[in-house]
Amino acid sequence: MNKNILKNIIIFITLLVSMYAGIFYFSLKAYTDELNRVYGDVMDYNLNIRESLEDIKNNPSKYDPNLYIDGNLLENLSKISKDMNSDIPMEQAVAKMKAKELKDYYATHIQEYADIQEFVLNNRQGNFRKEFKRIFSETYRGDISSATMKRLGHGFRNNLSLEEFQNKMMEDGAKKFGVSLEEWKNDPEAMEGVNRVSGMYEKMKAVYDQEFEKATNKIQTDKLSTIKQRWGSIKEEFKGDTKFINSLPNANVILDGIKTWDGESRANASAFLHSIPLKDLNVILTTRGVNGYKEFIEIFSDPDNFKNVRAMISNISPFSETFSPIGSNVLPSILKQVRGYKNLGLNSIVKNNPNIFNLGSNNVVYQYDQYGNKIDTGFIRNNYDVKKINEIMSVLDELAKLEAMGNI
Repeated sequence: MNKNILKNIIIFITLLVSMYAGIFYFSLKAYTDELNRVYGDVMDYNLNIRESLEDIKNNPSKYDPNLYIDGNLLENLSKISKDMNSDIPMEQAVAKMKAKELKDYYATHIQEYADIQEFVLNNRQGNFRKEFKRIFSETYRGDISSATMKRLGHGFRNNLSLEEFQNKMMEDGAKKFGVSLEEWKNDPEAMEGVNRVSGMYEKMKAVYDQEFEKATNKIQTDKLSTIKQRWGSIKEEFKGDTKFINSLPNANVILDGIKTWDGESRANASAFLHSIPLKDLNVILTTRGVNGYKEFIEIFSDPDNFKNVRAMISNISPFSETFSPIGSNVLPSILKQVRGYKNLGLNSIVKNNPNIFNLGSNNVVYQYDQYGNKIDTGFIRNNYDVKKINEIMSVLDELAKLEAMGNI
């Protein structure tokens, strides 16, 4: 073969291979660039969320409260739950961050709610257990089935009305025996059982509600008593210095003045006090001596400090030193807890009671006078939105599963 022809063939093959290699390279590069861009967008978005949340947490007064604490989280629970398992990375990243926000805002309050429930239901020395046995003995002869016990417990924990309880019992019964709901309702023997258990539930639920109210009420009254006792101990310690004592805020007078506040201010103040554990309150009031007490009470001296969330964040944030004995920079976390607690029921109480001074006794925190009469403290007691709590728990359970699997 002519050397020139062979040389040309080699050159041609080299150019052909180079051309295809170039096409492959630039195609691959375009693909990887696009992949990096999309993945980078997701990671940058996730990182930006984290940085924003951290900045908001550390500098709450810089931000609109609606950004500081997302008021729409509870409106999108089903979407958050769905998107946590989305195939779209962006949706999944955002949903997981929102689920973590939910955990920050609500997990403590929900656990407290569950703890109170279990205390009321299972305290062997409590009034509920005593009344349960009495009502049961009047209704049943013999043992009650475990299924009925579970049904009763489900009703209490989910705050079902009598009608909701009856409907659930009939639906479960019809499903269990493979008949229609109408057939079940027309069965005299089946309905006799439903009516008997429902009657027992109605009586027990009244006792449960009363005991739950007492337990939740005590959380606040213990704190109010602690504040007033601290004021009493200060007066005793400085009883020879009348001028100094008179220069300090009087806890009894200031706390009593909350009764005159508007509903929103009272709700915010109630949520704020509730969001500080009793043991932490003791530390705040005592560790820094009189200053700790004085600064803490001054927060409650002006309803404008609590007139709305924006004002609360702006006016209470400067008191960070007051809360320093319980942790470094802990106040933003407390303010976050406040908004969460309000969203679980206090907001609806204020909304549904435009005349806040006519609240029923089941909506107020009360103490007893020496004659056993209920005294309204001015603080509002939360009527928990159980449906919303259950929805939040569902999201938190899903978050826990993902964390356990290492998918967070």
